[in-house]
Amino acid sequence: MIAVLLVEYYEPVRAALQRALDGERDLAVVAVARGGVEALRVARKSRPDVILVGASLPDGAARVVAELKRQVGTPIIVFGEGQLPPAAIHALSRAGALDVVRLHLGPRGSAELCRALRATAAGAPRPEVEVPRASGAVLRTPVDGAIVAVAVSTGGPPVLARILGELPGSFAAPIVVVQHMTEGFLDQFVAWLGGVVGRPVKVAEDGEQLAPGCVYVAPCDRHLGVDEGGQLRVTDAPAIGGHRPSADVLFESLARCRERVRVGVILTGMGSDGARGLKALRSSGGHTIAQEATSCAVYGMPRAAVELGAADEVAGPGEIAARLVALAGGASIATGGEHAQGSE
Repeated sequence: MIAVLLVEYYEPVRAALQRALDGERDLAVVAVARGGVEALRVARKSRPDVILVGASLPDGAARVVAELKRQVGTPIIVFGEGQLPPAAIHALSRAGALDVVRLHLGPRGSAELCRALRATAAGAPRPEVEVPRASGAVLRTPVDGAIVAVAVSTGGPPVLARILGELPGSFAAPIVVVQHMTEGFLDQFVAWLGGVVGRPVKVAEDGEQLAPGCVYVAPCDRHLGVDEGGQLRVTDAPAIGGHRPSADVLFESLARCRERVRVGVILTGMGSDGARGLKALRSSGGHTIAQEATSCAVYGMPRAAVELGAADEVAGPGEIAARLVALAGGASIATGGEHAQGSE
């Protein structure tokens, strides 16, 4: 059961949300608060998995988020009944919110909010679980200059954090990520991800040489690829399928790096971005993995990849880290030319 602390001043909104969340089998509102002071007090007592904060709090949502983040540390989602201006989104991101969900008090809006709560709770770091750390570890040379590329969208940050957090500190292959994300949240996302997985995480820069063990995230509104020399390429070429960055661009760039071991992973997300590029990567000798359906917040991108025949195998988040270690983290795999038996 996912325990939610709901922080919302207006009683009708608070009541409607509580009814919607309590109607879900795996979600429960364990406490409510009208503002920041009360939220701090009840958060310490109720120990929620996720805190849900209204964007229109009279005492300022960004201020409340910042204090909750500083004093409690529980993952925070902000909801708003209308489209928030970019400045407000940026302020909430800087304060520590992991996501902002536009709320419609109806079935579609509730479903989107529930998906966000589940995805955030699934990837929240648990204090009783020790996350493997890269700091102080000796990084071994990646097998044959291996590169891992990951595409992820809706519901993805917690899944990505879980997979990267389960990699051993000695895993040295660089990891290049395309995450579809609302502008204004990238810096917060990168900082959060680095804190969860315990290895270097940064926004990719054009011309940067891939470094062992580092995670590179595509900048907002820019495509990201890798050239055959292992340098990152950031461009402002037109969007593909409405996406910039596009996962197709990333995977297709790796398809041209035939002298390297390459592993492509496509995770939860709407639409079909990445399926075509993943197919090109597989055809070029790379190994490809799609997240299995039941663990996806939205089974769109992985489904498109499986239906296109782009996935060598289908795996859940708990299995993917082990597969990455086997494929790109040790000497047992010498080339990327052989495919495991696909499970699609």
